[in-house]
Amino acid sequence: MGRIIGIDLGTTNSVGAFWKGKKPKIIENDYSFFTPSVLWIERGIERVGKDAKDRMEGRSLNIIYSIKRFMGVDYDDPNAQKAMHGFEETYGGVTRKWTGVAYTCRKARNGEIEVLLDGSYYTPIQISAMVLKQIKRDAEIKLGEEVTHAVITAPAYFGQRQKNATREAGLLAGLVVSRIINEPTAAALAFGVEEEIDEPQDILVFDLGGGTFDVSILSIIDNNFDVLSIDGDRFLGGDDFDGLIAAEMLTHIRREYRVDLADNQVARMQLKALAEKVKINLSRQDEARVIDVAIAQAAGGRLINLSMTITRSQFESWIEPLVTKSIDITMRALEGAGLKPSDLDRVLLVGGSTRVPMIRQRLKQLFGDKIQIDVDPMQCVALGAAVQTAFLADDELQGSVPEQSLIPIAAVSPVVIERAADLPVITMQDMISKYIGVETEGGELVTVIPKGTLYPTHDPYRRDFHLNRQGQQLYELPVFESEREDAPRDQWEWIGVVVNGKLPPGLPKTSDVMVEMSIDRDGILTVASYLKNDPLRDDTEKGTLVNRSFHFRGQDPAAESDVIGMVDFRAFMLDVIANTPTLNQYLEPQQIALATRLATQAPPIIQARDEVKGQILLDHMNAAIDSFPAPVYDKFWALLITQNKEVVSPVERSEVQQIMTQLDNAANRGDIDTANQHLARLRQRNSELIEKYPTNLLRRK
Repeated sequence: MGRIIGIDLGTTNSVGAFWKGKKPKIIENDYSFFTPSVLWIERGIERVGKDAKDRMEGRSLNIIYSIKRFMGVDYDDPNAQKAMHGFEETYGGVTRKWTGVAYTCRKARNGEIEVLLDGSYYTPIQISAMVLKQIKRDAEIKLGEEVTHAVITAPAYFGQRQKNATREAGLLAGLVVSRIINEPTAAALAFGVEEEIDEPQDILVFDLGGGTFDVSILSIIDNNFDVLSIDGDRFLGGDDFDGLIAAEMLTHIRREYRVDLADNQVARMQLKALAEKVKINLSRQDEARVIDVAIAQAAGGRLINLSMTITRSQFESWIEPLVTKSIDITMRALEGAGLKPSDLDRVLLVGGSTRVPMIRQRLKQLFGDKIQIDVDPMQCVALGAAVQTAFLADDELQGSVPEQSLIPIAAVSPVVIERAADLPVITMQDMISKYIGVETEGGELVTVIPKGTLYPTHDPYRRDFHLNRQGQQLYELPVFESEREDAPRDQWEWIGVVVNGKLPPGLPKTSDVMVEMSIDRDGILTVASYLKNDPLRDDTEKGTLVNRSFHFRGQDPAAESDVIGMVDFRAFMLDVIANTPTLNQYLEPQQIALATRLATQAPPIIQARDEVKGQILLDHMNAAIDSFPAPVYDKFWALLITQNKEVVSPVERSEVQQIMTQLDNAANRGDIDTANQHLARLRQRNSELIEKYPTNLLRRK
């Protein structure tokens, strides 16, 4: 038997909690109730938490902090670029500078971010997993039992990829992630249990943490927690306050010593730690003094010692635009819920940055005495996650073994939880923060699930599309999400792609295709698609239904390993081969079954990033593909390449299709010599077009 805990995986600090009897309790470590989300590795020695954070004031570069901002985010994302490299903006005629992170980032092969640590590059998922492992270890010491399961929180404004990355980090940490819940909702759960609310209330959760900002408005009626509106900014938080202070420190050094340390990573690491201390001190007193702190060594060996005084009024003038931005977002959330400030019963403050006096003053001006600070802003999210553990369904408290496992995988023990028998039943409905839809051939993002949809969805959201080519037998659904329905394409966020290669031959050009999308209790997206009016759509052999749940990163997880990336691609290839009639016509039934079975082995191995098991599976996959008749592999690539109408001309597409038809006809009549000639021609055309990859083949209906 294992134990389950709740975890607030924060940008700056992370907190664990567990449920006992009728109340959640915080898990303390040797130093405090929280663990700094900081990792240090040097010469193979690893430290997480306070030990790692203390080294930020030294001269080590092997430190990673604030990694949560980069979870499931593309390197080219404009906000990620600002967080990595720093930036400047002008408000009211005054230009302010922010420093970026004091570690090296690069673009991973999957387009996301990798960070350099002790000579090796790590993904944000791997770094977060190490923080989660530390929380797990501390919990096991505190509880005296193995911790196997967790409810992990994520910002309400996290999209599909960010939440999937959070879940994957939990799995990499050795945890069964029973649920992902939104941080403001978790805080509301903690408040509801603590206060034992008997009357209906509308509450606003103002969650300003180290790296993210969320606003959620909830209605609480008879232990039912329903989200009415959410809004936020994934790149607004205490880190930005620290960045402003650090930038002012750099300016002071440049003025006093005529030395620019903006590109000095050691100095920026020290200034980041120092700026955070200054910010915390300014929440308690009117000024903070930095006295003779050694920062760096200039050319010629001259030491640079920083001495300066920063007043609260100075600090507030620097952060005022960010505070105003948070208030504007709050008002937008209220408008989305159809409420005014006077309609609210309570306002909950969540996150360490809400301790900044200016934040509280502005909120008091807006909401008066409705502000609630009885529950510690830095503990309430973890406490809420622990509350959720007490109300999980039985299936969320059990471990499982994947069916038809190629490699033996140990079963996960069921979890025990200490809960009183007379606990009330709590139900919860949350809300998605973005529009989710499909990109059509014309480059339009067509919404299927609108922003603000409550989940879990009871029925799927549906949208009709149609094919765009006579006889089309394969189409793709590129799935994206966006904060605005009319946002330009470079602001869409990639989720993943669904491929349907199960269409019968001879379909008319405008045949209708149905796309269905649903959201589960974790906020995870599932997409289904099929030929509309297909009476056999659910028949696994003859039907046209394909179904994909985006439980893990939508982009190829090739950043860490060629093996893992190849396993993912081979699984995609085998799935298409097994389900595409023009390909599987060359296979025996047992070969189709083998392709299906091998494809289903990939997800748990990809999730665990297990290269050893991945290599074993990859060998099996390659052996299976090698055993297939020659046309299968070549026709797969031909189908894939020719789907992109924008990069493959109609003449090229027609030529390839004609070659495939001639190949099939020759093979069907047993003319092997002629079939081989057409196969050689197909391979030649594939090699000429191999760099062209498809986007999609649907038009909006």
